[in-house]
Amino acid sequence: TPETTTIQPPDGASAGAVKGDSRMTVMTADPTPRATCHTSSPQPELRRTSRWWSVPILTYHRVGEPQRDHVPTVTPEAFQAQLRRIQRRWRVVDLGELLEPLIQGAPVDRRHVAITFDDGYAETYTIAAPILKELGCPATVFVTPKEIGKPGFMSWEQVRGREPFGITVGSHTMHHTYLPLAATEQARLEVLESKQILDQQLGRPIRWLSYPI
Repeated sequence: TPETTTIQPPDGASAGAVKGDSRMTVMTADPTPRATCHTSSPQPELRRTSRWWSVPILTYHRVGEPQRDHVPTVTPEAFQAQLRRIQRRWRVVDLGELLEPLIQGAPVDRRHVAITFDDGYAETYTIAAPILKELGCPATVFVTPKEIGKPGFMSWEQVRGREPFGITVGSHTMHHTYLPLAATEQARLEVLESKQILDQQLGRPIRWLSYPI
């Protein structure tokens, strides 16, 4: 019987949906996907973990003042209040610490929760990172190499300088591509090229890919 861990998203967390789908894929040095979480249609080339788990992962996009665009945004005050509320009941851990037991087929600690940011908006570094550091909350930001350095997004300097804030980096594909609709070769290049560039820029291999986009 699958064991399930669920949490309610904080009030006003329009950018903080609880993820219980197949977003996370472990990336190895090859880089062949080695395990997936909550895969609804497993592929033969992927080695699934022996048991299924539902793990709480809060996903944000942008922390700052709302703008007239499509980006889900939460104010700094709301973001800080949400983190404090979460900390009263759960322990915020690095994504790797949350997923490593799952990869090994071991139970996931029900008191753990991870925080991630999609897209790598500049405010992730300038606004969210100081709040995360102040409260001692690690996080993971999924970036798209082709968008790094563009207006509104983190620069390479910021991507490389995020470590003191307790933020790790993962891949958001090369061009922010929706992988299930991409041709096989395109999907392969989106994953491989993104990992190669991030590995080179960061000086170490990344582990995480945000799937399906």
